[in-house]
Amino acid sequence: MLAPPGQGVSYSNEGYCLLGGIIETCFGGAFGDAVEQFVFRPLQMESSVIGAANAGRMDNLAMPLMKTDAGLRACGFWEAPLFDPAGGLVLSVRDMARLISALAGQTGVLGPQDVSDMVATRLPVASRPLSDAGYGLGLEVRTLDAGHTLAWHTGQRPGISSFVGHVLEQDLSVAFAANIADAPSASIGHRLIAEVLRDVLEPGCCVWPPRAGQVQGLSPDLFAGRYGSAEIGELDVRRDKNRLILCNGSAEHAFRFEGPSCGTVGGHTFCFTGADDGAAPRRTATALALDLRMLQRLGAE
Repeated sequence: MLAPPGQGVSYSNEGYCLLGGIIETCFGGAFGDAVEQFVFRPLQMESSVIGAANAGRMDNLAMPLMKTDAGLRACGFWEAPLFDPAGGLVLSVRDMARLISALAGQTGVLGPQDVSDMVATRLPVASRPLSDAGYGLGLEVRTLDAGHTLAWHTGQRPGISSFVGHVLEQDLSVAFAANIADAPSASIGHRLIAEVLRDVLEPGCCVWPPRAGQVQGLSPDLFAGRYGSAEIGELDVRRDKNRLILCNGSAEHAFRFEGPSCGTVGGHTFCFTGADDGAAPRRTATALALDLRMLQRLGAE
């Protein structure tokens, strides 16, 4: 157990696949048909389909691109029908904005009480100790300043990066998409909101990732090792003199500590959990919280 039930969150694609199966059982039909009836039509999302197999009906698609040693190459849309509830949506940025605008609570898709339920529940996000962000029902929820709340989500697939956000009090929706993987979509989305509401928000409140000023982390020996889960596989955290490096395949990113065991790495927030921050003898970390996921420590470096 990485946290008691109800005291933390670890994002799971498989969990959303299970939810999709429940929807199909209750609806008595395919997940895509349920989405068409209850979401696409009421929100007039006319440039949206579920599943890459249905993307052929759209004639103006930007093809997903992957970086290679020779440059960028088209990689095609991710096709895994079982995972459609977790990431099978193909749509325009305009329709992305229509979808997140359902949080206005006036569309017939969601009512005011539904929206309240989605944002009132805020499970702690272990990788964000420098922010008051919490995870609601399918959305991350963050208090920007005394008068503004942002509900938001990011998504990535091979060759795709995206962001959607809705500032509840301003009825403002922002959507961003790029046809490359690993674009800093959360940072870009927050910057767009900060620009649009620059005369309304408190200065500096809409910055992502949150930063408190770089500080020295604990000894790298407490954190180096292998971390992973059955969903995403294994990641290596290795020492490089006095630095820590996150290795994911051929990609390497240096950890930037902004607290004794937390900060940013490769544009993502992180926090090592379970490591003592002062008491002796010190214990090694038991898990790596990386964005919305908790990755168990599997072994030493």
